[in-house]
Amino acid sequence: MLSQRGDRLFKTLSVSYQQPLIIERGQGQFLLDENNIAYLDMVNNVCHVGHCHPSVVAADQAQMAKLNTNTRYLNDNILDL
Repeated sequence: MLSQRGDRLFKTLSVSYQQPLIIERGQGQFLLDENNIAYLDMVNNVCHVGHCHPSVVAADQAQMAKLNTNTRYLNDNILDL
């Protein structure tokens, strides 16, 4: 996933952390990885609306209910896009 990302995305879209997190979904103020470990999200837009906020989910149900993050974490969706 990391090598594909390097081939497909701009180099300015860096990955945070020495061991990148593979984030699968967001829930409230947390990001959850592929092992269902929760991380308090202090970086993304969680301070505005949180992950899976009912108003946001209603506006964009298909994607927002599953994940509300950016390109600093690994996820197949950014590669598909």
